[in-house]
Amino acid sequence: MAVSLDELFDLRDNLIALASQPPLDHSPETIDRLITARTYYCVYHYGLDIALANGYVVPSGGSVHQALWAYFKNRQLPKYKKIGHWGHDLHVFRGNADYDIHIPFGAIRKDAVALSADIMDRLNQFDADIASNKQ
Repeated sequence: MAVSLDELFDLRDNLIALASQPPLDHSPETIDRLITARTYYCVYHYGLDIALANGYVVPSGGSVHQALWAYFKNRQLPKYKKIGHWGHDLHVFRGNADYDIHIPFGAIRKDAVALSADIMDRLNQFDADIASNKQ
């Protein structure tokens, strides 16, 4: 069964709501780490869909995540280069959430969610500009 972007965003939003009152058997830090990881994958797949629709080809070797963010970093307009830089930063946050479980996570979740909103805004601008040949 395929997963839709809407489902990923719904899950992320449900986790964010859960963060305000985590169940007794889950720490707020655990929920924050899940939110950060799910947020990254929402943005990654959304960006990938937009890039693919505009001629991007997923490379066969290396990190497909790094390659996607490099695609945006290599755009001519600085506002689209930011997508690549921010996407990379969000990828680092996701790695911290998933792999660095012995290091306190702090406010990273809030930073990741705010950064994801900025990336989504830029991705929407990019997609609209491509459609109108402004990029």
